[in-house]
Amino acid sequence: MAGDYHIAKPAPEPEPDDAFPGNGNGQFKIGDTDVRISGSITVDVGAGSIGQPRH
Repeated sequence: MAGDYHIAKPAPEPEPDDAFPGNGNGQFKIGDTDVRISGSITVDVGAGSIGQPRH
């Protein structure tokens, strides 16, 4: 077996982050594209197992 045999290949280098910093109002520019982000995010957090329903 050759010494350079790998089952998986190394991950590619990440692309450079060319986004310009936003001005705090949800708008920023990526390259030549204007990006606007609006809305809300909901995060549900739980711990432990879900019990049996009580009928």
